[in-house]
Amino acid sequence: PTRIGHGWGSFKHVMAADFSGDGAADILGVDTTGNLLYYPHNGSALSAPVRIGHGWGFFKHVMAADFSGDGKADVLGVDASGNLLHYPHVGSGLGSPVRIGTGWGAFPHVMASDFSGDGKADVLGVDASGNLLYYPHNGNGLSAPVRIGHGWGTFRFVL
Repeated sequence: PTRIGHGWGSFKHVMAADFSGDGAADILGVDTTGNLLYYPHNGSALSAPVRIGHGWGFFKHVMAADFSGDGKADVLGVDASGNLLHYPHVGSGLGSPVRIGTGWGAFPHVMASDFSGDGKADVLGVDASGNLLYYPHNGNGLSAPVRIGHGWGTFRFVL
């Protein structure tokens, strides 16, 4: 392994995704004060962080994936009320949130990835019963869930 930084243990959320659209994964993280920081990958290391948001410390889940299908990672988060919010990547920052679901606060694990291979991130979640549910991106939001596994409730982390 190659160390790419230190102090990551104090972050509430850390994720790798291509935020810049250059084909290389960048790092995004929520620090202890709730700032959403973007660490651009410069080809050989990470550049200094850029704050692209604040108030993220109250989110139960934060993930970065290309939900809009434009080649740049957007940010999705589950807020304190259990709303799943999509913050589209616009320019060098994030646009206004769009609510794409409710009831996500009860999920111990939520992740976003292009599970279907169509270029747009889908959402997967582990519910309170340990079911792994796949919510396909339908072009306008998320379709009804499909159960693709069970017994996932015993896992400490699901990525």
